[in-house]
Amino acid sequence: MKTNLSIKQRQLLLGLGLLLGAGLAQAQPEAANNPYGVATLWAQADLVQRTVLAILLTMSVGSWFILISKFFEQARVGRQNREAGEKFWQATTVREGAEVLAKNSPFRYLAEAGLASTAKHAALEKHIGLHEWVTLSIERAIEKVQGTQQRGLAFLAAVSA
Repeated sequence: MKTNLSIKQRQLLLGLGLLLGAGLAQAQPEAANNPYGVATLWAQADLVQRTVLAILLTMSVGSWFILISKFFEQARVGRQNREAGEKFWQATTVREGAEVLAKNSPFRYLAEAGLASTAKHAALEKHIGLHEWVTLSIERAIEKVQGTQQRGLAFLAAVSA
């Protein structure tokens, strides 16, 4: 199976795995004698307590998933930002600049939204100026990109509450 993880990301995941493994290896001998451990709590818990523990575990796993996926997502957007800074502004036209960016890049989406709004403006020339129309279109595109960047944050807010 081929992954798109960089060397730094692989090293980070390996380090996290080693830390978790070391923590589990140290916790196992103590767990048998610990009257305050999770295993003892689970063994002595009734239905309500087990339900609460299951909900807490689900929220913890969900939170970690969102945190790790957001870390990689922000790293990807950072790379695309550097790429846009290097490649987009070197192009002679906005169309050429948009085409050199990655297909899934939010920066490409913003450039294409501006181009599309310019093309659609011909029918609206009498009602709204080109500058205002393109500005509104790009602002809507920015809001859409921000919305996709904020996915999962409502879950984190609910868990933290």
